Amino acid sequence: RLNEDYGYHIDLHLYDDDRFYETVYRQAWLGEQGKKAAKSYIGMDDYVMLEPVYATSYIITGMEEPIEGGFDIFIDKEIYDMEEDPYEAKSWHYSYQNHQTYGIHNNCADYGKVLVLGDSYEASMIPFLTLGIQDLRLVVLRSMKNQSIHEIIDKGDYDTVIIAYAQFMIGSHDNEENANYRMFTLE
Repeated sequence: RLNEDYGYHIDLHLYDDDRFYETVYRQAWLGEQGKKAAKSYIGMDDYVMLEPVYATSYIITGMEEPIEGGFDIFIDKEIYDMEEDPYEAKSWHYSYQNHQTYGIHNNCADYGKVLVLGDSYEASMIPFLTLGIQDLRLVVLRSMKNQSIHEIIDKGDYDTVIIAYAQFMIGSHDNEENANYRMFTLE
């Protein structure tokens, strides 16, 4: 959609199936719904970790120290613990990022400056989106302190803003003190 509707020129061949390694973990994790229904009813799910076969190069800022590396810097392999109690284990699809506000520069791309406003639904999307764009900034609104969405957008000179929230999170809480209650009022 970025190419079709917003003037991007992302090489879609970056996303061809044969351009990724697959590491398959069989009977490895219990998804969110499985935790509610119980392992004995649902069984464990397989998990497929994807990594590009081609060279990638990133700089991630926003932490104490910038991190430089390839696509593997997005993957927290400590989550892939086959011995951990599946009811206590983190969701494996969150292995693709740690949830915080940060910026990503792709040294292999020459266009695109995207702001993503997210809550965790963007977790597995972000690394793959960055394969085709030059700069991405992720902002988790509930972690913002003393800065408005207007300020972030105005100062960032973004080409595109993507809102990646679960529909049930947006304004769904009756508690006005909850970070999600007024997240998109743009006040």
